[in-house]
Amino acid sequence: MDSNEIKQISSNEAFEEINSNVGALLIDVRSELEWKKIGIPDLGDLNERLVLLELQSMPSMEINQNFLAELEETLSNRNVKNVMFMCKAGVRSQAAAVKSISVLLNANKSIRICNVSDGFEGKGFSIFGGITSGWKNSGLPWKIIN
Repeated sequence: MDSNEIKQISSNEAFEEINSNVGALLIDVRSELEWKKIGIPDLGDLNERLVLLELQSMPSMEINQNFLAELEETLSNRNVKNVMFMCKAGVRSQAAAVKSISVLLNANKSIRICNVSDGFEGKGFSIFGGITSGWKNSGLPWKIIN
């Protein structure tokens, strides 16, 4: 598998996948600061399908040197068939997906790897109403954490 095989999906598609596939896992790779100030997906009874795993720390944007080891530990006791990476607008999550290919394939040879391309906050502006894409702006459930 190479980076061209990482499937690009929308936040709405990710939400549908979480709700319909017991083997789905959403990994939010934004920083702890973003989770606390901007919010995280609220999956309700399915919150075990959400993993908060920093790729970079704010404000320094220092790379988490333990990212792959933490990912491997996260996968070790789960039967994951579909991993979806999400960040603010799909850039860091794509990098995380690419970086994670070998760890994910080692955990499950038939795993599906996706990038939530519109991210949590979305990207692009509409002249009629600001940002119109992303988990939060699509009206999907979210919450602020402490």
